[in-house]
Amino acid sequence: MIKQILSPFSILLLTVFLIGIENVHGQFHPDSLIHIEVQGNDTDPSIVGDGAKKNQVFYNPTASSNNTLLLHMVGTIDNPNGTLLYPSLAANNGFHVISLMYKNWVSGQNGCANSVDSDCFLKFRREIIEGVDYSPEINVNSANSVNNRLLKLLQYQAANNPNQNWDQYYSGNTILWDKIVVSGHSLGGGNAAVIAMTQPVKRVLMFASPNDYSDTLNMVGLWSSQAHVVPDSNYYGFNALYDEADYWIQHENLLALNLDAFGDTVNVDLEPTPYNNARMLYTKQIVPPGGIADVTHVVMIRDDQTPKNGFGVPVFECVWKYMLGIDCESLSIAANSLNNDFQIFPNPTSGDVFVSSKTTDLSNIEIEVYNLQGQQLLSRTDFNKSA
Repeated sequence: MIKQILSPFSILLLTVFLIGIENVHGQFHPDSLIHIEVQGNDTDPSIVGDGAKKNQVFYNPTASSNNTLLLHMVGTIDNPNGTLLYPSLAANNGFHVISLMYKNWVSGQNGCANSVDSDCFLKFRREIIEGVDYSPEINVNSANSVNNRLLKLLQYQAANNPNQNWDQYYSGNTILWDKIVVSGHSLGGGNAAVIAMTQPVKRVLMFASPNDYSDTLNMVGLWSSQAHVVPDSNYYGFNALYDEADYWIQHENLLALNLDAFGDTVNVDLEPTPYNNARMLYTKQIVPPGGIADVTHVVMIRDDQTPKNGFGVPVFECVWKYMLGIDCESLSIAANSLNNDFQIFPNPTSGDVFVSSKTTDLSNIEIEVYNLQGQQLLSRTDFNKSA
């Protein structure tokens, strides 16, 4: 056995990449990921008004299917094509994935800013979802509702790709919500939570949301404390402490959803997965100024703004997996595929790191060590053989 000591590091959690090792066949082939764009009115001519914004659809035929659909909804005015890393990860881990284009041109905060109706946020969101005239603050008809757009896209996918099993998520004209994880950023996150009030979805994943707070009534959206058919334990929220949209409003909404029953908030920058099994997660990461959209409101999920490590891997990958119910190890895929040939311990650590291996030839091995902020702490190839 060969053992090496990497010392010292004043960090809390390491991600160690073993480079130059021949890859063992994994669970899926990322290069087999199928990603297509579908215009809404190609699925239903009654759907109008999206311009260049299209639905994003993901499927990987080499992944072991979990027979679950991930429905993701982006935030206000956003384009689904700006968030591809997160849905790609889900598809590579067995999900069918749809990032849906929907009527997202007005936020709930703006729509209900001056309303004295305590149910304004709920009516606003239900009109977006169902296409029924609940709210004077927005105008979405049945054809352009989330429900119709999702159903027609599923039917379109089933007709055009019959071997991909998209038809398992609907029956006739009925969406089978019990096979779906609903997810969303900002406006989309609140919509996901409202869907779960009446539909038995598998999980509710909220990023930078919910943001429903009435300055006029000095209260969070009343709906967040009302009954929902999905168990509290199946709700997950991931927010940014320095979010311009106000982290504390989001936090108050999560408290109203009873997520503090599963522990206090957890800083994912410091705590390793599974984050004490908490349902309220946050980061102190910020988006550096000068970028395409230098707003921290999108840091936890949007491709251009979410931080990456030295290999271009999002530092929040394990957070996304935890929320989706996927196991996540600190080691890279290459390291995990070696059937425990390598061991790295202790992890987390604030001192020495031990790397041990059963192999006798480390001539082609390079070890790179990163912290969760994506900063490289070490790169080494000069390994001596020692017991």
